[in-house]
Amino acid sequence: MSFTRKQLGAMVRAADVKSLAAEVERLQAIVGRLPHTADGVPICPGDWIWITSTLGAIREKAWSTSHETVRSGANWPLARCYSTREAAENAIARGNWS
Repeated sequence: MSFTRKQLGAMVRAADVKSLAAEVERLQAIVGRLPHTADGVPICPGDWIWITSTLGAIREKAWSTSHETVRSGANWPLARCYSTREAAENAIARGNWS
């Protein structure tokens, strides 16, 4: 859940809002450095992902990740990895499966 500055200001003092905004910015920077699926979701080892292929959407567990590939028994480019089956199937429908 996210709040606007105005909503936060109504709940806490201005100094607290500034401190919270700085903390959110710091945490967003950390998440921004993580590998992301083709649909923009951060991933890490142990996450389940959906991979596009000529056979359809395949569910795999990520063993390891980098900013280019996911290893899950095979190396998959992140451009073919999605966070949900629906996202992977939509990509396949658009022709993005290889």
